[in-house]
Amino acid sequence: MKNATKFPTFYFKQFDFEYSYPGLACLFSFYLFYVYVFKENRKVDEKTALFPITSHFYKMVRTTNVLFLMQILFGSMASENLKTGELFHYAEWFIHYCLYVITQVFHFLIFLQTFERFIMYFTKSAENFVKISQQYLIRRSWILYIVFVMKDLILGIFWFLANVTVDIQKWYTHEIVYLVVFLLTNFLAWTSAVLYIPIFISVRKLSQLTSAQFHSPHIYIFWQSIVVVVFKIHFIKEFISYLYFDYVYCFSFIISTLHYDIYATPLIIQVSYISSNRRNVRILLTSFSVRRFLRVLFNMGEVSVEPLNF
Repeated sequence: MKNATKFPTFYFKQFDFEYSYPGLACLFSFYLFYVYVFKENRKVDEKTALFPITSHFYKMVRTTNVLFLMQILFGSMASENLKTGELFHYAEWFIHYCLYVITQVFHFLIFLQTFERFIMYFTKSAENFVKISQQYLIRRSWILYIVFVMKDLILGIFWFLANVTVDIQKWYTHEIVYLVVFLLTNFLAWTSAVLYIPIFISVRKLSQLTSAQFHSPHIYIFWQSIVVVVFKIHFIKEFISYLYFDYVYCFSFIISTLHYDIYATPLIIQVSYISSNRRNVRILLTSFSVRRFLRVLFNMGEVSVEPLNF
């Protein structure tokens, strides 16, 4: 039990970043297609009630990709330069923490976007309220990031005091509190998948309509749910392992899930957006050409977008 208070320091010293460069290459490549579809679709999206969050996702996914590149750069410099390697390693960890905070906000906003879509689907009159509330929230989105940073700061102070006083009870209390908060932010993503179920059932009942048969909206709603579930299976596996093997330290579970979520969550956002409706899929698959792709990607002139609603 004596080593319990020293576990986090020991654990983080042993933990190092392992990058799958082919995986990161695929991640960055997929991001380019996401940018292409978003830019092609922007004028149409701007007219929707959910555009503020969609736009915020776009900006922050771009930010995460920049941070990924910086993290890889600092990691390479840390391994090559022995004198300043530790400094670069700290910079790498700081970027990883920034990505962690962004991921937590992503989880909250994914849930919020799905919840508002759920409300708008079953309560048509709520669209104006959703649009106003989203604009208000996104203008003050920085508050969300501060809230999550303050959460970690408070829990960090609690952890520090538990170690200074060598209070095992306080340390385990800190572990439980941190685990509960961590689970809540992850379960928000799962809840978003659950909220799609009644929408899917309702839309499927209308599938006999000509417009519904043409656009097949239930297919896209179904795939949005599947995207969340598939990318969060890792969380279930780690959580079951944590419960079954009765890990002494929950940080092993948190770090493993956190590291995965940082890379998976932006991908969930991108895949969900591209597969959210027939128009987006058609832009990527049917209307795609390399010349058009490059022109849109680098803002080389205006490209018209054919409206497609359902």
